[in-house]
Amino acid sequence: MFTDMLLTRYSFPWKNCALNFPRCARTPILFCSIMRQALKFPPGVGCSDQHLIKWNMQRGGRYKRSIQLDESIARARASVATFLNARSPDEIAFGMNATSFLRLTSLAIGETLSERNEIVVTDLDHEANIAVWLVLERQGARIRWWHMREDGRLHPEDLEPLLSAKTRLVACALASNSLGSVLDAKAVAERVHAAGAELLLDAVHFGPHGLFDVQRWDCDYLVCSGYKIFAPHMGFSGKRWSA
Repeated sequence: MFTDMLLTRYSFPWKNCALNFPRCARTPILFCSIMRQALKFPPGVGCSDQHLIKWNMQRGGRYKRSIQLDESIARARASVATFLNARSPDEIAFGMNATSFLRLTSLAIGETLSERNEIVVTDLDHEANIAVWLVLERQGARIRWWHMREDGRLHPEDLEPLLSAKTRLVACALASNSLGSVLDAKAVAERVHAAGAELLLDAVHFGPHGLFDVQRWDCDYLVCSGYKIFAPHMGFSGKRWSA
């Protein structure tokens, strides 16, 4: 095991890391215990800083600087749409973080509950993607639990008995923050949509390790915190236009 650690230490491109992440160059010791966010990548943070310095003004105006601001945000939305392989930049929204997007989505769904009042959550998810749905029980939501198996994974076939004509939404993570197990999102989406329900994916813990493809996953909602993947401290969300 120690040999494996040494091989990893000396085969990792530390020099490139130091060039791209100044924090790595300032000290011979690199702490990797910051679970809340990734190391900061200067070009990404620089774009955010320049946006605040150069374009800190009212949106939607008819004057040149306001128009340029709207164009800048439109370009950013188009970039994230490409990153997610979304159908359109119009499906992209920016906000504080994934947690806030989860809460905003739950508030909206809570206001539209009717006969379809069942929401499926999992025992493999981060608390942020559980608590926001449990609170909807006050508004008449019924919570159904999709449990992981002993292998630490969510199996799509285990979801089938939980789905019915009353299912409004299935909320689950693309990757577990504690175990790292990855969801078969496409297989889940097929079952969820066959029941006439919607699928929400929490992509925060998947983001640093895999490529996004909301069209292949066929999800209705996706949330992520950009600062987990070297971006500025903000979140983004992809929502199917018809959702």
